Amino acid sequence: MMCVMTSIWLGLLLAFLLGILVGWWIFGCCWKKKYLALKDKQGHISSNNNVAVSSFSERKDPINLPAGVKLNDLKIVEGIGPKISEILQANGIKTWWDLADSSPETIKEYLKAAGSRFQMANPGSWPKQAKMAALGNFDELEKWQDEHDHGIES
Repeated sequence: MMCVMTSIWLGLLLAFLLGILVGWWIFGCCWKKKYLALKDKQGHISSNNNVAVSSFSERKDPINLPAGVKLNDLKIVEGIGPKISEILQANGIKTWWDLADSSPETIKEYLKAAGSRFQMANPGSWPKQAKMAALGNFDELEKWQDEHDHGIES
């Protein structure tokens, strides 16, 4: 009788562990495909995006950062807070140049994949703002942000 109970518990334990492994494998495959699809889209910047960088030599980090501004802090862009900054960094957008090279459509896909609470963010001007920061044009960026409501161009 004891041997039968032991084998039942052992069978249940093995079934449970097998279920976890199969679930982990399926979940991993689905997210990997979705992640790779989003990464492919990131490489294709739309031609109507007016943020194209003219040369590689422009890609120097700004030397004189204003007080309180950290180099490549994405939160300097109006509309990006701590959580959205984490989402962008998790998707490979770690610098102002990365953000400047991204299309708003790709950014929107990242936000959509992160959950419904991030879908209402409007990344339309984020690459433009990031380029101003990357070039060290902080006065221009501040003026632009003052003239636009929540970083939204009309």
